[in-house]
Amino acid sequence: MKKSYMIIGLSIVFIVAILFTCQVADCASKSVAAEGPGKSNNKALETLVSRHNAILKDRVKKRVSAYWALLVAGDSNKAFEFVEPSAQNNTNRLRFVNGMDQFDFLHYEITDIDIKTGKAIVKVKRDFKIKPGSLPVDIKGVLSQTIEDNWIEVNGEWYLVYGKPEPPISASGTKSIPPVSLRGSEEKGKGIVIPSKKGGENN
Repeated sequence: MKKSYMIIGLSIVFIVAILFTCQVADCASKSVAAEGPGKSNNKALETLVSRHNAILKDRVKKRVSAYWALLVAGDSNKAFEFVEPSAQNNTNRLRFVNGMDQFDFLHYEITDIDIKTGKAIVKVKRDFKIKPGSLPVDIKGVLSQTIEDNWIEVNGEWYLVYGKPEPPISASGTKSIPPVSLRGSEEKGKGIVIPSKKGGENN
């Protein structure tokens, strides 16, 4: 008699376990069905894209950081090697080096990176001093300016899009460039304007 009760008891426990397992499985299948295969695939795709963009942004940031670290170190000649290959020639190198050597770059901070299919727009805040004699008017103190650098991917590596170096200080008669302010100053306005050279240009 005791054995019979034990068998019946075990049978009941076994049946309850089966029913509970089936209920959980049914709830899970209903959840997936409600979400839909398309929605599930979209989430997986979004995750992959997000991870890819994060890896890509990290690669660009490391490349940009290496470039600006060289400028802060005063090695503009080495920094020129980060310029896009199609623009790497002696004329552009001389122009680039001469332009960058007019300034002492003290610090940089990458504030934003926007990547779109092999191209990146990188915002960089830079602190610098202007070397005496570089401009018609000597400006003392540390200046701060946020600029946008364009980078492109060439054969799996990122390079700076070359452009003729522009002075960080605007001159009358020239196109608008990013505002410059004395570091620590609350006045940012339209930037510092200096007298233009003859002909209204800064060469």
